[in-house]
Amino acid sequence: MKPPTVSAELVRGDADLMKFAEELQEVGNRLARVEIGDVKRGEGSARGLSWRCRLIANANLMRGQEILRFAVLALNEGAFVVAKVLTRALDETLAAVVFARRSIERAVKNGNPEELGEVLARLTVGNRYMSERVADEYPKSYNVLNMIDETGRYLAELAPEAGGKRSAFREDYEFISEFVHPSGGSYAAYMQQVGERIVFRRSGPTLHAEVGSMLATLTMCAHFLLEEATALAGVADLPANWPGPPAAH
Repeated sequence: MKPPTVSAELVRGDADLMKFAEELQEVGNRLARVEIGDVKRGEGSARGLSWRCRLIANANLMRGQEILRFAVLALNEGAFVVAKVLTRALDETLAAVVFARRSIERAVKNGNPEELGEVLARLTVGNRYMSERVADEYPKSYNVLNMIDETGRYLAELAPEAGGKRSAFREDYEFISEFVHPSGGSYAAYMQQVGERIVFRRSGPTLHAEVGSMLATLTMCAHFLLEEATALAGVADLPANWPGPPAAH
């Protein structure tokens, strides 16, 4: 997958936008260079974390590569709603990786093989559509908003100067969603009042006002996706004696 390149025309004359574009280019190049190899199925019990974690990391890295590239292409073409749809999708991709890592860590810490097995099943083969039709074969996937909130808490933990407040990740996600859905938000993206007429344009003031925030969001998500997927892919299998006897007090 080729790395994304922001059109010079889109940011020309604005030093801040040009800086955003350079930062996105750098992280986009790094993401595009990631080689995603095959994963060999390993230990079948819940102790077999390594291959499952690589599976989740690889799938989301590949998803992230294409989402980032085509989100930038949409911006370059003035396809504002498509750019918003893909920006939100990259939010969800990052959230899936963060949620997976933290959910697995909690289940391991709890020392309950059944709990860990359920978490792994829902993360790897969870499917909301199929679980409603073939419940004995497909577990229900996790709610994406729970993933978004988990990521918001994680990002807040990385910024202790915020005083423990929830990061703006969920708020930003909900704001983007207003443009994604067919509602006043997405309609306004193409409309401009000119005298008594409502003029429709693809590259109107709404697009220009949102370019900076979308470039910043795409850059942030791609950066953390690389970091978090790398950490997730590095998770090792649990030892044969896990969960082992309870620790002595």
